[in-house]
Amino acid sequence: ARTCAHEHKTSNNSTNVNSSDCIKNSTELNLIKAMLREVLPVFALLIAGYWRDKHGRNLPIFIYSASGQLLGTIVLLLSAIYPNQIPILVTVIVESTITGLGGSFPLLLMTAARFISARSGNKSRTSRMSFIMASYLIGMTIGFFVSGITLQKYGFTAMFGVSLGLAILVLLYFCIFIREKPKPSIKYMPIWVVFKTVFGKRENHLRRIVFLMIAVHCLYGTTLRCEANVFLIFVEKSLHLNVAEAGIYSAYRSIILSISTFIVIPFLSRVIKVKDTLLGIICAALNCASGDLLRGGIYAVEKSIVTKSIGENETGFYA
Repeated sequence: ARTCAHEHKTSNNSTNVNSSDCIKNSTELNLIKAMLREVLPVFALLIAGYWRDKHGRNLPIFIYSASGQLLGTIVLLLSAIYPNQIPILVTVIVESTITGLGGSFPLLLMTAARFISARSGNKSRTSRMSFIMASYLIGMTIGFFVSGITLQKYGFTAMFGVSLGLAILVLLYFCIFIREKPKPSIKYMPIWVVFKTVFGKRENHLRRIVFLMIAVHCLYGTTLRCEANVFLIFVEKSLHLNVAEAGIYSAYRSIILSISTFIVIPFLSRVIKVKDTLLGIICAALNCASGDLLRGGIYAVEKSIVTKSIGENETGFYA
């Protein structure tokens, strides 16, 4: 949206530009942003997973991930305050690099999944994993609404200011309310044990199951990212929405995702006792049929299956 405002020589608070050219440029910048945010967290995830399993602590990883988000938000805020001094391409690269090296949301979700799985039995793990995803989607829904309304009424500076305030609250929450007792591994764990653990032999076809779930996660993430990259063009061409209106539209979609993940998955898993494999098939089928219904359940189910197929001291590697 700031790209559009810059190209049409309007102020950084303008949100009414809706041309195909600026939407196309925004999509190209989103592609750069997506590549950095998807590739760079891989290194943070591998190191953080190894560190977590070796030292038995989640809190430092929570703080590290939240700090990366906070610093990235500061970059966006500075870009909104000084739009003429800071080129948009520089903003995208710097913000995405900082956030990516901080692990971005993948690291935050990985740590949350590990934190919950260590405190859940096999019977309740799938439903609790769905709560993690539902909580993330609910937060995303609120974010869409708040950002859309703030952007329309007050502009980019106010929107990123609100984002910065929320990022600070998240960091403070981790520091104040998360309590844990370290459970370091009693085994010697050099860094290369990551690859040995991932590719090592397992009984009862568990290695095959884990690899299949990794493939599911990759395919699932690919579809989400591809959809996100063309989202602006889609809503501009088909629904004739500008960027701020697209945020409100996304919020309504997120509501469907949140409700289905928060209610349906725990009901099927804990009340009806549907097995994870069948639950995954149901989620995938409904996702193909509806686009949004139970999409978050795919993430919850594959995470649950993986954590049930590996050892207690290996969840950081796989998560």
